[in-house]
Amino acid sequence: MPRPSLSWAGLIPMASSDMDLPQPSPSGPLWPVSIKGVVRSADRVLLAYNDRDEWELPGGRLEGNEQPEETVVREVAEESGVIVTAGRLLITWVQPVDPLGAKRVLIVCFDCPVGSAPAPIASDEHRDVRWWSRSGLSSINLPIGYRRAIDTAYGG
Repeated sequence: MPRPSLSWAGLIPMASSDMDLPQPSPSGPLWPVSIKGVVRSADRVLLAYNDRDEWELPGGRLEGNEQPEETVVREVAEESGVIVTAGRLLITWVQPVDPLGAKRVLIVCFDCPVGSAPAPIASDEHRDVRWWSRSGLSSINLPIGYRRAIDTAYGG
């Protein structure tokens, strides 16, 4: 009796080459990936105001051969002028970015605590960037995923 062929470095035995397995999409991932940082100093969090009239965590897409930790450091600096170090991975989720939920983005958030709260400078990607007191977050348009990431960063 012939031995079954092996795939995925010998981890998954296959009975035949005719198995109907999902194939990677030639056009890339199902959703874009956005790497975000919970940039925080004491009880304040750095947020950027976007074109959808929402406040969001600073961050953006992976470029070249970057690792996610490198992306969050670069993106926070580009969008706010604030220099951070990527800390622990906090939370991930899939975020709809249009009213019908047809366009979705995988959000990956890192904790980026800073000792002091330097004055941020908004890039042309956002209308505004500023430090918000945690107690003031309930009064702004901030998507629930970002709220959860902030709560997680503060141990909640």
